[in-house]
Amino acid sequence: MSSEHDTDTSRVKLIWNMLVFQAKLSIDGVRDLLLMPVALAATLLGLIFGGSEPDRYFRQVLEWGRRTEDWLNLFGHRNADDTADSLMEPFQQRVFEEFERNPSLRRANASMNRAFSRPADAPAPPSSKETTPQVSSED
Repeated sequence: MSSEHDTDTSRVKLIWNMLVFQAKLSIDGVRDLLLMPVALAATLLGLIFGGSEPDRYFRQVLEWGRRTEDWLNLFGHRNADDTADSLMEPFQQRVFEEFERNPSLRRANASMNRAFSRPADAPAPPSSKETTPQVSSED
């Protein structure tokens, strides 16, 4: 495998990882929005019906929050099979297979890779369609 292909693949992986991270952030945000009223309700239920353990409903909410946080694996700290990442693996495999199969995607990626690999201060290579500008001798 060539170094250029490795760079291509690493950029595609970066884009994939960013998209997965954004999806996880969205799911995490929705979960947090749902947890707010549930935590308030659990607290009220505990105050009213909790008896000698007024925090038991609230502790259940916290435990559910911990389990969903572990499952979501937002920052990739768990390597277990029972995370959201395991649900994404088949999609990731299909995306990368399509990337390898589709010549249009490979050409577009190669162009992007060349553009991002060029040093920031280096001028763009001249296009074959460009013409040399005519310099006027009028001052």
